Amino acid sequence: MKAILSLSGGLDSTALLLHLLERGYDIHTISYYYGQKNKVELDGLARILHYLEYQQYTIENQRLDLSSVFKSFNSSLTRSDIDVPTGTTDESKMKMNFVPNRNAIFSSVLYGFAVSIAKDYDTQIDVCLGVHAGDGNIIPPDCTPEFYEKLEDAFKIGNVNTENINYYLPYVNKKKYEIIEDAKNICDELGLDFKYIFENSISCYTGNGCGECGACTDRILAFEKAGIKDVTKYEGDTNVF
Repeated sequence: MKAILSLSGGLDSTALLLHLLERGYDIHTISYYYGQKNKVELDGLARILHYLEYQQYTIENQRLDLSSVFKSFNSSLTRSDIDVPTGTTDESKMKMNFVPNRNAIFSSVLYGFAVSIAKDYDTQIDVCLGVHAGDGNIIPPDCTPEFYEKLEDAFKIGNVNTENINYYLPYVNKKKYEIIEDAKNICDELGLDFKYIFENSISCYTGNGCGECGACTDRILAFEKAGIKDVTKYEGDTNVF
């Protein structure tokens, strides 16, 4: 079975890549540069994919540059005139970090690839994103099951040859610590180096491993809750767990 995956190089999509490998998918991946401050996550992704290739897992990856589309979008993740907020994510910080329509745009591109692959190979294909239920009670509106149910309905209505295409979002109702647990178990099962993979998956919104933004603090807390050593390298040795 084939899968098309949005792969940023961050923790969630990297864990989902491992999840799909463990289940024997033939995986096509799309990575987006959309002008995000955390461009270094794409460099980390290249190292992860090289490591997996060495382990006999060759992953097809295509990188798309959407920065000209997103450069004017109002978000702290893309605009140089808006500072990334620090501290654990709350509603106001989520709204500052939120990139308008990002997951819808990513999903639209993924679905276009899926329609083409399904037609080319006459096969079933799953559209996959590492969206999850957030940390605490804060869930971005484009990470909810309801959003993807309606999006999938719209894509099926607006396309042809969609009978073999489905969304597969295994983490959509899970917390980040559960994603970490899943990834650790899969690495152990497949004999992969969890430490190497996830020290190269960089979630920081600033791209510096600041240890202070919402992505870093949520990641630190998730590793702690999972009871697994956080292998991330933070500025100033913020990680003490």
